[in-house]
Amino acid sequence: MPTKFFRPFGLFILLAALAILVSVAAAPVYAVAVGPGGVGINAGLWLKADAGAFTDAAGTTLAANGQNVQHWHDQWTRNVHVTNTSAGISPNWVSASSTFNFNPSLDFNAGDELASAANVSPFTATGNNSELFIVMNYSSTYADLVGANDSAATAVSGSTRGDWPDWMVFSNAPFMWTYYGNFGGLFGTAPVNNNNQPYLVDYSSTHTSGSNGTMTFTVDGKNGGSGGYNVDLGLYNFVVGENGGDNAIHDGNNAEIVMYNANLTSAQRNQVRSYLAAKYGITLGNNAASVNYTASDGSTIFWTGSGTYQNDVAGIGRDDDSGLDQRVSHSVNSGTQPTLANGATLQTLNPGANTALTADRSFVMWGHNAGAMTLTTDVTAMGANKRMARVWQTQVTGSGAATQLTIQIADSVFTGLYNPKLLISTDSTFGSVTRAPIALTCASGTCTGTFDTFTAGEFFTFGANTAPTNATLTKFGAKAKIGKTGKQVVRVKWETGNEVQVVGFRVWRKGVWNTKPAKEAKTAKENTKAAKGWVQLNAELIAAKHAGEIVGDAYKFTDKKVKAGKTYSYKVEIVLADGTSEWSEVEKVKIK
Repeated sequence: MPTKFFRPFGLFILLAALAILVSVAAAPVYAVAVGPGGVGINAGLWLKADAGAFTDAAGTTLAANGQNVQHWHDQWTRNVHVTNTSAGISPNWVSASSTFNFNPSLDFNAGDELASAANVSPFTATGNNSELFIVMNYSSTYADLVGANDSAATAVSGSTRGDWPDWMVFSNAPFMWTYYGNFGGLFGTAPVNNNNQPYLVDYSSTHTSGSNGTMTFTVDGKNGGSGGYNVDLGLYNFVVGENGGDNAIHDGNNAEIVMYNANLTSAQRNQVRSYLAAKYGITLGNNAASVNYTASDGSTIFWTGSGTYQNDVAGIGRDDDSGLDQRVSHSVNSGTQPTLANGATLQTLNPGANTALTADRSFVMWGHNAGAMTLTTDVTAMGANKRMARVWQTQVTGSGAATQLTIQIADSVFTGLYNPKLLISTDSTFGSVTRAPIALTCASGTCTGTFDTFTAGEFFTFGANTAPTNATLTKFGAKAKIGKTGKQVVRVKWETGNEVQVVGFRVWRKGVWNTKPAKEAKTAKENTKAAKGWVQLNAELIAAKHAGEIVGDAYKFTDKKVKAGKTYSYKVEIVLADGTSEWSEVEKVKIK
């Protein structure tokens, strides 16, 4: 009896377990991140605003936009979490914005700070070497980014400081403020302007003896400096933000902080910087000192440094060992920048509703030649006679990008021009345009277009016409389908590139003779009559949605009077303001 009872029950358990395994296998699988750039060795601390920012000290409720962050969770297992339960002096969580490449950040106002528990440190021993990477911006004279405090008191709001270092930016330069019985510091020459632009600032310290050591730093992977310091980097609690008085405040945002308790190799530093640069739209190096971007495996180069195109480098990408899932991107540098998203839609939120990349270590990157943004260069392309002098080089790595990308740019670049287009070519001079130009639709201050993803060796720029042109349709087609009543209909669709001179549209149909049995003479007679000429289907003109404007739109018309076994031809007449017309191509549709 027990056997008869348990056999079906055991089978039920087995089937349920298999169902769970199948459901898990069917879902996308992302590996747990090893560390920024795949570098997890000598892990000290990893804080990032897109994971682990909580409104409560226990770390259970994720923060929403504008809410105070009382617990910022260390992504590594050292658990150097930083907290602050004091009202009014903890930072706010800021949802994804264009400032940090559509990623979130923590907003520190003067006096805000977070700290680890007493003597909970990223370091493992007094005198550790260290590497610190911070993605930040600021708007004041000081930016007290992170610090250490060896007093037993919790290092928040007015605590007594002991022997500690502060990693800072002061007067637009990286600076290490040390307080060890006297005042000493390290000033640099690399600009970190207090204009709210994000920067990647990294410091590398090498301990020598006693309390002495040397520090080197870079800003966005360039313009390094070095100097000495006289402070132990020891087992002190870790502070993000003010760390006491003396005007040492941080009025700005931190998006990501990474610290290692040993020196990294130059290759490892490059991997960490590459991850942070790709995620936050930061350009490493420049034309004079170009930099390769390296993926988490240490061997995949997803941007090959260029002496021409190392300007405003940005990209979309996925790298599982880094925890990178960047689906929409632009350069965060000043000036007008194009934004690209993976897939046929673009949402200025990462990841948002943008399409996921389907394979690990897949990237689409771009950088430009520093040419002017004005469209004054002659070009021979369908619907455009001028292009920008600025040309972007693209580099595609891996197979995970969607079959289509979406691009968006401010419509101000086309002021006084017509028919805005995205131009793509394997020729960087655009002496020949190797793809059909992609018409951009402009609305609400931006122009947007969707296109087949880049292939190897392609460049892009933007083009337009210097004078109004008749509205050549950017898309036209006709297709048979089953209508709402269950009968076959033909759906005619078209899109315009601009409607500067357009008044409206007429849809025309022509019947084509089909051989049928004699008993269908009535139908044959109808076909014979239709074959003599085209018949206008819409009694009233279909009005242009943007008459007189440089933008276009999409239209459709349904022909319900079709019969099985017949073939029909369709075309659209574009009625212009001067009384003339343009015509679409002819599309044939066979009704089954």
